Amino acid sequence: MIKIYAQQLSTQLHKKLHNCYILIGNEPSLINESANLINTIAKKNGFGESFYFIIDNSTNWINLFIICNSLSLFNTKKVINLQFNEFSQNELITKQLNVLSKLLHPEILFIYRIGKLNKNDESSIWFKIISRCGISVLCWKLELNNLYKWVEIRAKDMKLSIDDNSIKLLCHYYEGNLSALTQTMKMLCLQWPDRKLTLSRVKLSISKTQCFSSIVWVNALLEGNIIRAIKILNELERSNNEAILLLNTLQRDILILVKLHYYQQKQKPLCVVMDNCNVWKQRRYLFKYALKRLDTTNLQTIIHLLIKVETSIKQNYTKIVWLQFEMLSFLLCNSNMLPIDFYRVL
Repeated sequence: MIKIYAQQLSTQLHKKLHNCYILIGNEPSLINESANLINTIAKKNGFGESFYFIIDNSTNWINLFIICNSLSLFNTKKVINLQFNEFSQNELITKQLNVLSKLLHPEILFIYRIGKLNKNDESSIWFKIISRCGISVLCWKLELNNLYKWVEIRAKDMKLSIDDNSIKLLCHYYEGNLSALTQTMKMLCLQWPDRKLTLSRVKLSISKTQCFSSIVWVNALLEGNIIRAIKILNELERSNNEAILLLNTLQRDILILVKLHYYQQKQKPLCVVMDNCNVWKQRRYLFKYALKRLDTTNLQTIIHLLIKVETSIKQNYTKIVWLQFEMLSFLLCNSNMLPIDFYRVL
């Protein structure tokens, strides 16, 4: 199977449209953009009908098979979008996917949206069949270096003139929130018709939006600024931000913090560890602030609560999740405003 990154998809589609695309990764924005792009190009190539199915225990397989086998009076070419989730795979579903893969032909284009493949998936009949004619599009969350390149490419595609400092500011502000970054760049196009983005213009636009991203909240936590952290958290909740996005951003930085704490105890140079963890230079002082404030016991308590937050999200306990985030904020800022036993009640 040919593997490409989401950023390479546009070029590949203009060279050749394949009959099967597998979108793999944990970045929803890249997955959605990739799927939309494939559907758009497919429509231009005569695929006039588009269908969407969620793959789970309630999937109407009979209807799906009928659509694949039936011919339309006006257009025989179809795009079948298949949305998987982390609980999609079981023995029954795998059998149905095996049947579905045998219906693949030039008049049908399959788009598989899959978070992550395991060894059982890769060794299955259906995956082996689609691998022969398919393209795997990698849609993983972008590390800082890749995010910088993504902004450069996106700005070029949008015919935006943008300097290095402006790109760095956008990456810093929207790291971990690609969807918001995409919307901001679209807004910048409208706000500045000459399409020339300077640092002052980008700063002005960001301040006017008065929106926050998960990384800004985490930065406030690392800095120990409890008032700002709670203010940002409340705004994120009011804006209906996804809790899982906040959790993923926080988990990543807490793991870095734990690693830094470990090597600090071993008297190892932290700059080397930060280099290995790809910590942006303008954020390094935040981790140093947190290390001075938090000890081993603090970090153990925070990790314990992170596990509880993840469980609450999976069980869809929305109100509790935001209370737990608030509690994490107090713990990370090492604020004495939080009662000692408060975290035990959630």
